[in-house]
Amino acid sequence: GTPLQNNVGELWSVLNLLDPASFGDSDAFEESYGDMHSAEQVGRLTALLRPYLLRRTKGDVDLGLAPMRETLISVDITNFQKACYRALLEQNRGLLLRGAEGAISGPSFNNLSMQLRHCCNHPFLIKGVVQAEGLEHADDETWRERLVQSSGKLVLLDKLLPSLQRQGHRVLLFSQFKMLLDLLEDYVRLRGYQYERLDGSVTGEARQAAIDRYTEDAAKFVFLIGTRAGGVGINLVAADTVIIYDPDWNPQNDIQAQARCHRIGQTKVVNVY
Repeated sequence: GTPLQNNVGELWSVLNLLDPASFGDSDAFEESYGDMHSAEQVGRLTALLRPYLLRRTKGDVDLGLAPMRETLISVDITNFQKACYRALLEQNRGLLLRGAEGAISGPSFNNLSMQLRHCCNHPFLIKGVVQAEGLEHADDETWRERLVQSSGKLVLLDKLLPSLQRQGHRVLLFSQFKMLLDLLEDYVRLRGYQYERLDGSVTGEARQAAIDRYTEDAAKFVFLIGTRAGGVGINLVAADTVIIYDPDWNPQNDIQAQARCHRIGQTKVVNVY
């Protein structure tokens, strides 16, 4: 795929590898197709390439792949999130940090859209809020309780996960933010769920080990994954439920995330929330 997007010279080198007898002269190929400016040229090149292209999709290879059901859930933000959201909009550091702005380094308001996005995901992602709430050294029970109560999405997740576990489902939980995965890891650990985690900082060998553990051990209930981490080749058909905690601005990344368990080899219906 990738070389075909770059330039005609690289396209010729691929064709030369496939069929040296037909594609022996790069200069002639470059002269014919190096400057594409007419529909006729595109048509001739398409006809030339057709015998060498093989395109296969899941729909073409029907191996009884179970369907995928997608459910979009609108979640209200909590009162705490509303207060933080308003403080961000007004760029009111004193309101955001509960009057403790002198002793605490708060967030920058330069990228306000990202700060608001963090607030909607979980207000503890905003710099200084955890310290302002006096939770830096909170005990596990207090930290878990405040984690859940402070975010509308986590309130819902706290109701959804026990239900999924009782029904025997296994979950892939996606977020594109590493620091949000840190909060979610705290949550699943304090709730006592067995889990694995994969983000962009995990090396190839450790990544495969985590995938193998999750695949082989049915007790592993949740897999926390960065939406863009690990590449599209990850096979996690052991799971049958996908939760996209925060949709990516590029919807293709979410589609690829879902495909990590909805792929050939999956025997169950996949539910995506």
